[in-house]
Amino acid sequence: MSNSPGRRVLVTGASRGVGAAVARAFARHGDHVVLSARNEAGLKRTLAAIQAAGGRAEIQVADLSSRAAVRDLARRSGEIDILINNAALTAGKYHSPLDSADEYWDLNFAVSFFAPLILMQELGRGMQKRGHGVVVNISSMAAQRAVPLLAPYSVVKSALDALSRSAGMDLAGSGIRVNAVALGHVDTEAFAENCVGSVTPQAIAKRNAPLGRLITPDEIAGMCLYLASDIAAPVVGTVLTIDGGLTSGMYSFAGNFDDVTQRDS
Repeated sequence: MSNSPGRRVLVTGASRGVGAAVARAFARHGDHVVLSARNEAGLKRTLAAIQAAGGRAEIQVADLSSRAAVRDLARRSGEIDILINNAALTAGKYHSPLDSADEYWDLNFAVSFFAPLILMQELGRGMQKRGHGVVVNISSMAAQRAVPLLAPYSVVKSALDALSRSAGMDLAGSGIRVNAVALGHVDTEAFAENCVGSVTPQAIAKRNAPLGRLITPDEIAGMCLYLASDIAAPVVGTVLTIDGGLTSGMYSFAGNFDDVTQRDS
């Protein structure tokens, strides 16, 4: 995959947050970005920001809960060199495995697993024919560590990680590199919307992550740019974790690093 600008990039979930940041980053690089999400108003804001900075982009509205709509998005997007599967459910995630309705499990798998799979299948044929392509699946630390009441989300992201590894192994010989990026607590509207009560995103990050702060969407975008570049040519079938150290320590999710430091000093 060439570093040269002018590549065609599809970013799902590009109406805000990580998806919008990734889209802006590729546009700044000189690539043509296809912006997709359900929220057309949000996509127009991302498009306006890209165009104001001199970048090139277009909008393709799509509801990824429908497999037919996903295939139609692939058709409308044209030849894609880089696929960023970012779209996922970001609200109402808190469910026990015992009380989650079938519909919620189905919706999680539709948007966060089958949509990336179908886009990879539909767009991957063209990549294979041209002999090059990059797929980056946006995953989560919740796929690696159990998080209370996040069973559907965690299970689906675990499946996405497994898909990334398998596709990375099977497609590398065709010139298609597939990897995933597992996110920790990212400073987005979606994360703030899912925080409960008076606990702020910043307080959660400070309490649980060794880095002591939220990850920024631009930092995630930088990793996607790296994975799409020539310098990442040997990175295949890998899940790269960007979480400020959250999943590396035994105190993650439950401990307080300030308290531990004070007790041990």
